[in-house]
Amino acid sequence: YQLCSGYYEKAIAISKKEYGNQHARVARTYFVQGLLNQSVQNKFGFNSNKISVELFEKTLIAYGVDLNKGTAMDLNKIPNKASFLMYCKHLQWAYLRVYEEEKSTSFLAKAELVNQISVKTWEEIHRHFKGDNTNQYLAVYHRVPFTEMIQIELIKKELGLPFSVNKLFVANQKSKHYDLLKDGNKKKSHSTEVSISQLQKKLKA
Repeated sequence: YQLCSGYYEKAIAISKKEYGNQHARVARTYFVQGLLNQSVQNKFGFNSNKISVELFEKTLIAYGVDLNKGTAMDLNKIPNKASFLMYCKHLQWAYLRVYEEEKSTSFLAKAELVNQISVKTWEEIHRHFKGDNTNQYLAVYHRVPFTEMIQIELIKKELGLPFSVNKLFVANQKSKHYDLLKDGNKKKSHSTEVSISQLQKKLKA
């Protein structure tokens, strides 16, 4: 662990010297160092999960993201949106893991914020890539953000916080099988999201 951490620190220093503080290569090194701490799972007598949170946050900052802006951030500045989705996924996992350890709703709120950024990024990818299997590709590499959306809403429900049943319903429609609903089935409309009320209108009394 110490040897790996030392090499990651050297790699970050070299990357920053070559490319500056904000660059995809700097972000990638922060990310793999975060994965190292994520895999340790607090086994060495220190809170590696919190360290992974800090490193995944640094990953997004090195990607040029201001987390304080939330969904108001400019996605045009993101060089590789699919990689960015993966970075966001691991940051959400890290936030939720620390939430489970400490039961601090601040980490739950941070997870929800990054989830909202992820959903916006996911929508942007689908807007620009018209392939039949775009979402399946994203799902294979754990880049679809809706599992975490469901998890966050269920935690809010357990805590007695305001939550959205419709978010749960919509999130289930956007799993890896979303490709079957959108342009892949030759529908002209890209808006294929169904609300609970729309479904209810089709049911018998």
